[in-house]
Order: sequence, then structure tokens, then C-alpha cells
Amino acid sequence: MFEKWYFDTQSIVNVEKDGEVKGFSFEVKPTYYRGVYVSLVEKVGIWLDGQELDTTKLVFSVEDGTFTWDEMAEEPNARWKFGEKARIFIPLEGGIAAGHHEIRLVIGLRITYWGGFQHADVTFEFDI
Repeated sequence: MFEKWYFDTQSIVNVEKDGEVKGFSFEVKPTYYRGVYVSLVEKVGIWLDGQELDTTKLVFSVEDGTFTWDEMAEEPNARWKFGEKARIFIPLEGGIAAGHHEIRLVIGLRITYWGGFQHADVTFEFDI
């Protein structure tokens, strides 16, 4: 219902290293009102212009640290606090081409005391 406030298309940028664009990043807030430990982020799915991207190589940065997807699953202490913008980096050779695009973001969170999941699935259009 309120997912559109969790993702900021203005934060989408190509990321350059050593003179080459290595991918892109964006900021997103947690969809759960209490925040979560990063190990409770069960799913991150990203589609760019209808093509699903490989999120197993993502890098997830919050105030408590920067983690690969595999590191997130084992991290016992780092939290993604409510209202905090996480920066997610997705490797993509050449980054996102200039122009108009559509991005779909799916985030699944495991909620400990529910014994269930919270799932956000949003699609936005943006220009870069």
C-alpha cells in the first residue's frame, strides 16, 4: 500500500570505478515499521526494463555496515532501521543506459515474531 514511499527513483545512479561504469545503485527504506536485521532480508528481486537482474552479487549498505548477499544471511547484529535508506549496488556492465526506463523492485522480509513474511513489489518509471 505505501511501498511507493520506500523507493526513491531519484537515487538511481550509475556507479563508476577506475573510469568504468560497474553497475548502478539506489536507495530504499525498509517496508516494516520496526526495521529488521539484515539477515532477515529474504529476497531482493530487481527487473530493469523487464529483464531480471542477478541479485546474488548485490552489495547492501546500511549505517551498521556494507554486506554482500551471502554476508547478509550470516550477519547477526546489523540492523536496517525503520526510515533508514539502504543503498543497494547491483553489478551491471556499463550500468543503465541514458534514457527512460522501468524498474521493478521486490523485497521480502522475514518477520521474526509473526513467523511469516512481508513482501513489497513495486514498479516505477525513471530517467537517467
